[in-house]
Amino acid sequence: MTRKHATRLAVAVAAVLALAASGCSVKTADSTGAGSDSKSGASHARLPADIRSKGAIDVGVFVPYAPITYLENGKVVGTDPTLMRAVGDKLGIEIRFHTLAFEAMIPSILNRRNDVLVGSFQDTVERRKQVDFLDLSRSGMRAVVLKGNPKNVDPGNACGLTGGEEAGSYQLTVAKYLAEQCEKQGKPRLKVLTFTDPGQAFLSLENGRTDLTLQAPAVAKYTVRRNEKLEVLQPLVAVPGDNYEGWILPKGDAGLRAALVQAIQELIEEGRWQELMREAGTGDAALIPPRVNTEAVESR
Repeated sequence: MTRKHATRLAVAVAAVLALAASGCSVKTADSTGAGSDSKSGASHARLPADIRSKGAIDVGVFVPYAPITYLENGKVVGTDPTLMRAVGDKLGIEIRFHTLAFEAMIPSILNRRNDVLVGSFQDTVERRKQVDFLDLSRSGMRAVVLKGNPKNVDPGNACGLTGGEEAGSYQLTVAKYLAEQCEKQGKPRLKVLTFTDPGQAFLSLENGRTDLTLQAPAVAKYTVRRNEKLEVLQPLVAVPGDNYEGWILPKGDAGLRAALVQAIQELIEEGRWQELMREAGTGDAALIPPRVNTEAVESR
């Protein structure tokens, strides 16, 4: 990501934040229509009556978070929207995407403005108090630093350095956890700055405000391919907790959860789901089948 591109991203996110602050989601021109062949299928029948009645699943996304979720010519694209569209086709129902500021995502589920959130959310105990998770993969973090790693950043020992993370993100939680570990070891804490979007975190590396930023492996890889000033450190950063990530669903909505799991199971049986997960770069981290709140589930 170039400095010019990061600035454009920051401006775009600022517009999203302004709308979110006023209580509005930012609707893209994008929606995905589904064929009628699946509408009599088992997965469609499991959809809650209110969703079948409105004829669509409303899906919240945060952009820009390439390659997971981002906009291209006004359309929501990325690895997770591709997966969600495949599920919508299997369910025989329209998928309507709504872009939101990150901090507005979970509230949009709590007030039922959205039915699902996609974007590789970290499944944590604290978040599970409010929402349910459909876990799609095991998670991990990679540290992004300046090319050549001039500060000799060691992801396993970042004490005394400065990190930059998106406000409200799980990366911020991990960075704070690493800072606490430094303190327990009698070492200088990892200082953590917060930003409104990943683009600002990457820009802070370039201008020397920070020494590292933690990112999902796919995001880190995508970014350094487009910004020759940055590089990804290979060791995975240890994260606390269950280490799963996936989509967010309303708490206790068994009907929606069962329908999504059923649709994914049908895609797995066809081999399509595994193909999409490989294309997403998830590889061996994919959970086949997915889990709900870190627990194995039956789709039938």
